[in-house]
Amino acid sequence: MQKKQEYIIISIIILLAYILRILPYLLGYQIPISDDALNDYGQVKYFLEHNQTKREFAYGNFPVLHIFTAFISKLGISPLTTFLFIPQIFPSIGLLFFYLFLKKYFPKKQSLLACLLIALFPPHLYWTAQPVRETIGLFFFPLIIYLFDKEISNHENNKLGISNKFLLIISFLLIIAAHNWSTVMLFVFLFSYSFFKINNKKLFLYTLSLMILFLILSITYWHFFFPSIFRLFFFFRMIRIPIHVPIILSLVILLFIIILRIYNLKKLKNNLLFIISLISSLIMAFIISKIAPFSYPIQIWISLLTYLIFTFIGFFFTKDKKMDLFSKICIIYILPIFASLFYAYMGKSLHKMPFDPIRILEFIIFPCSILTSYGLSKITKKSKSLLAITLIILTVLATLTYPPIFVYRSHFQDTPFYDIRGHIRYIPPEAIEIIDWANSYGYNIKTTSRTLLVYEDHFYEVSKKKLVLITKYDYILLQNYKKVNDRHLGLPNPQILINKSKSMTLVYTNGWGSLYKNENSNFP
Repeated sequence: MQKKQEYIIISIIILLAYILRILPYLLGYQIPISDDALNDYGQVKYFLEHNQTKREFAYGNFPVLHIFTAFISKLGISPLTTFLFIPQIFPSIGLLFFYLFLKKYFPKKQSLLACLLIALFPPHLYWTAQPVRETIGLFFFPLIIYLFDKEISNHENNKLGISNKFLLIISFLLIIAAHNWSTVMLFVFLFSYSFFKINNKKLFLYTLSLMILFLILSITYWHFFFPSIFRLFFFFRMIRIPIHVPIILSLVILLFIIILRIYNLKKLKNNLLFIISLISSLIMAFIISKIAPFSYPIQIWISLLTYLIFTFIGFFFTKDKKMDLFSKICIIYILPIFASLFYAYMGKSLHKMPFDPIRILEFIIFPCSILTSYGLSKITKKSKSLLAITLIILTVLATLTYPPIFVYRSHFQDTPFYDIRGHIRYIPPEAIEIIDWANSYGYNIKTTSRTLLVYEDHFYEVSKKKLVLITKYDYILLQNYKKVNDRHLGLPNPQILINKSKSMTLVYTNGWGSLYKNENSNFP
């Protein structure tokens, strides 16, 4: 493949990744698509008004996204437009750095295909699109992997590489200040990569010193700006798990890592084990579907299972020795998911887990992508048409990563494509009309929808006077309440507010929702 052709293809992949990540906004949706994103946008507004971040939980403590967006908006673009369209450029460009990293070890065609699969992978797409702090974290993640690998090569070849060292340390600082979970996941990757790749003692000690520097910088930052992360270990006591359980789990995981280091994965690659492993993974996927934050629609599961099957085929039927390194890194990322199943086995709810195992997926796709690309190539080896059709299907499924209402202007209710997240997170024009009306009389709303509350908080004046809002979404959610398990969403049962509204007076309705006031309150 010629260099010109190579960079045309990676440019098309980056462009496709960017378009998919701004698709809801291109098609007319004018508000960030989640309450997390609304809170991050609120930080941008606060920074523009006060020239500092607002210290509230994790949002203001990781300000890279907010400061960058505020700076760009000062150049003449409105803050909201900047927020909706600019941050997604970065994780899309991040694919270029991951491609430059992969092509050192694998053929260009496989590396390009791997980057395309990352661009289309639903969890990665969803968390780089909203935008949220993770959007920026998922840019620095592949960038630092590329710089870290280059630093290893420079040191191995006795090159000074001062500029690369400088960029690497600056990137360390920026990802730490961008997003805590991205930082943790990056450390897992760098440690696994160094541990399994490097056999030279001096070189390993050098990479270890880099990781220790990264760890010290992270701990120092968390100490001053996000001390709650240090309470994670003591969380086990709060949920009445004996403290020796996480210690034993940690030792088991450490032993497993050491075994991976000395064991050759090629011995595992036989047809019988392939069948056993695939069936076991499908069973595990089924269990995870039962403890996942939402009851996800069929298109999400089809996409994830397709990736899973391609990854297994790539792992078991590829002879490239370099593949073992990435296979081992994937296994390390899977370990916390196994830990979550153990956690569920002990009768604990995913709501109370100290971390969300599902949030590992948008990071695990990086090491898995090359395995997945080989698996896809294996299946479509004799037919370019089959490869093209598969990629087209994955692209269509990628547009359904969001709840369909954001792209297709339909909830697809009573179909397998229905996504309950749409009824929780989508803010229709009728909702804005109701909030406008309430605020015109000096009232805020009281509702079960956290997204509506966060939206009102950042776009309207705050008032102590409240009107109760009951919407069509409340009744739909009531019918599907068992499908919502998101511990972060903290969604109350709509029945409580519906019952309360029955003893109140209706003051406004537009067919989508109704506002009620207390009998003893003066209105307006």
